[in-house]
Amino acid sequence: MKRYARDNSEPMLKPVKRIELSEKNIKLRLILTIVALVVAVAAIGFGVHSCLSADSGWTTIDATTGADNLSYEFKLVYNLGTGKTSATVERKAVAAAYTTAAVEAYKLFDPYAPEGYLKQINEHPGEEIEVPHELYSAFEKMLRHNRMLYMEPLNEMYEQLFGQENDSYAELADPDKSPYVKQIYEETVEFIQSDDNVRLELLGSDSVKLTVSDAYKAFAQEHESECYIGFGWLKNAFAADHIASRLTSAGYIRGYLTSVDGYSAYLDGDVNTYDVNLYSTTADGMSIVCTVGGVPAMFSANLRRFPISHGFGGYVYEDGTVVMPYVDASGAHKMCADVLYAYSEKSSCAETALAAADIFLSDTVEKAGLLSAESGGIHILYIGNGVIGFTDESVSVTNVHPDFKTELIK
Repeated sequence: MKRYARDNSEPMLKPVKRIELSEKNIKLRLILTIVALVVAVAAIGFGVHSCLSADSGWTTIDATTGADNLSYEFKLVYNLGTGKTSATVERKAVAAAYTTAAVEAYKLFDPYAPEGYLKQINEHPGEEIEVPHELYSAFEKMLRHNRMLYMEPLNEMYEQLFGQENDSYAELADPDKSPYVKQIYEETVEFIQSDDNVRLELLGSDSVKLTVSDAYKAFAQEHESECYIGFGWLKNAFAADHIASRLTSAGYIRGYLTSVDGYSAYLDGDVNTYDVNLYSTTADGMSIVCTVGGVPAMFSANLRRFPISHGFGGYVYEDGTVVMPYVDASGAHKMCADVLYAYSEKSSCAETALAAADIFLSDTVEKAGLLSAESGGIHILYIGNGVIGFTDESVSVTNVHPDFKTELIK
């Protein structure tokens, strides 16, 4: 099933729209009116204010190209004018480096990039293909986590659903509501579960080969599926690592990068710690439920049971039913908490996100999994069932919503 078409003249991220909601459902659907990135960006306690001059201080940096790139799914905020060069010169230099990195990330991690490596691999099964070392390493990380690399066809189906403008169209693309789509979904799951049907071989020297069975090829062609492998909803975690690495390597270290779907990279320049406000659903609707203070600057992943913006990363029906892309190896929807916030000083954004996924994609929060992540240097805070549980005793959890209690997991 083909992904919804992109118009190259428009940003890949649709703007948030205000929509008319019934009083009955307004609490559950308030999230759709929240501006994209408000959870991840506005919450950060850097003291960033919109009244600051665009030429100095904390400033949003935009990419400077019309070419396809991933900057539409990110926001880069940088503290200009604190180095040896003027704010004007520095802004141009940071924007140039950011633009280059965002274009590179698109070609590395987006499976639909026309000149991308994933597209080349997906279109040429059975052929040995050399890829950049960064992408090869990303494949290694993904292959250590069940069969997540092969779930791109499911992500492709969900992106079609998330892009719909109303419930009538959404139902036609929803595996839980359309018998036709459900059948395709279930047959796809059967294919992706077996190495006999799809397998990416890492051949060494940054070369890979994708092997696909004839039956799976025929099935994919029949249903116009474009991908056998991809990073799915983890794509921007890998992209964040790439963009952050390019910026810091160029000496640009006074800023932070956040994706629309909850991945953040802090460039570790002037700021050592920060505060994060975490949102979740309450009896009164969507609210800040706690503030996590004293978090060391690093990489983080914020997985949620609800989407941040309309048309991206999830869909909310008029009756309040929420559909998210998180599925386990069996293709079943699994979200153990309303929010799972993971962060690390040692691990990359992708490694942090993958560790978070191992915990999040289950029916319940397992203490053993939390402590295992903590021992590996990845701290977890989760919100669900009236509890805010956290494993990092070095941070403070304050401004707690009355509906919740806190618990340090040891």
